[in-house]
Amino acid sequence: MAAWCVAPVRGRVVRTYAVLEGTITTANAAVAVAINGGADIGTGALSLAPGAAGTGAADAPSNSAGNAQVNEGDFLSFTPSGATGANIPATFHAVIREQ
Repeated sequence: MAAWCVAPVRGRVVRTYAVLEGTITTANAAVAVAINGGADIGTGALSLAPGAAGTGAADAPSNSAGNAQVNEGDFLSFTPSGATGANIPATFHAVIREQ
């Protein structure tokens, strides 16, 4: 299940974060981060390794094709996949550098 947030300013996503609120045990959780339903801006690089609550991960999208640019009001989605425990919650964040 995806989590969502809205970009409060026009700018560029410079870093994304994820923190587990439960335990995953056997496989990494790959988190796709998309803007307005587009392609994954981090190409799967936001990945949570198996661990207990409080385990975190970070990624810095490359923006090589301008794919990490956002406008005020754009929505960002964080869609995890691949880990055990499909009902394990997590908290997601995006750092947007205003332009």
